[in-house]
Amino acid sequence: MKLPSNKALLFNGAAVLIIGGAVVTQVKSFFLKPTIAPCSERYEKAVALGVERGGQLMSAADVQAAAAGADSGIMENLTLMRVTGGPAPNAIAVSIKAGSSHPEHIKAEKGGISFPWRPRALPQSVPAACLSYDIFLGPNFDFGTGTGTLPGLVGSSPALGAAANEKFQTHFGWSNKGLPRLRFALTAEKEPGARESITAESPFPRGRWVRVDQEIILSTPNKRDGTLRFWLDGALMAEKRDAFLRYSADGTIEGVLSDIYFGSSTNGSEGRANKAEQILVTPYELRWK
Repeated sequence: MKLPSNKALLFNGAAVLIIGGAVVTQVKSFFLKPTIAPCSERYEKAVALGVERGGQLMSAADVQAAAAGADSGIMENLTLMRVTGGPAPNAIAVSIKAGSSHPEHIKAEKGGISFPWRPRALPQSVPAACLSYDIFLGPNFDFGTGTGTLPGLVGSSPALGAAANEKFQTHFGWSNKGLPRLRFALTAEKEPGARESITAESPFPRGRWVRVDQEIILSTPNKRDGTLRFWLDGALMAEKRDAFLRYSADGTIEGVLSDIYFGSSTNGSEGRANKAEQILVTPYELRWK
């Protein structure tokens, strides 16, 4: 039997290496999540929530006045404070009472805060936006009996017809296992509505400041091609690229819903705080292209 030549052996060995390398590349691409830069690095235009006037921190009464009656819990549970050694010079401190839940809960004590922020600098038609802030949960923070809610984006459509009164909102927060999660809820007068949710695989970090970036790209009307993403400290935690996010072509992002409480008003969650807590959040940054 004729033995293969050295050249043939070398050629076959090189082929095996090439094939092996291709297999490894395919396996890596299957298991590893694609790297996408946080939306705060990709959206050029930005506006920040102002918490100072004349170099002095605003009061809870100032925040309530700006909310024009669409608020809850501000006077009881919100304090603006200076931060030393944090990611920003100021923070919103929210006090959470033991046993409290979201402001619309009919049985539990109402807790946390809620107020809208619709910056004038934001254009009237914005199909994609990025919301960023830093959050601090204490080292012994208890995620409670259910979900938790943190600020997210909000929008609507003024169009008449089948999608009249179309409204949508996203909320960042945590699941009943303390996993970071981004939820989306769409409602309309003559449509069935939609719910979307993406969740990270690891619990929410505690005992330190955590950078949160959340991105929403509204879908083509009546199609599943919208995008939801969020990052923690610059690392992509979860995304969904086939989300149903609007009915009407003039559905637009309008601002931020500053909800910070245990539970979730969008699904009647029974989540409650097991003990008194404090949540610190830096002033929000809203970006668009």
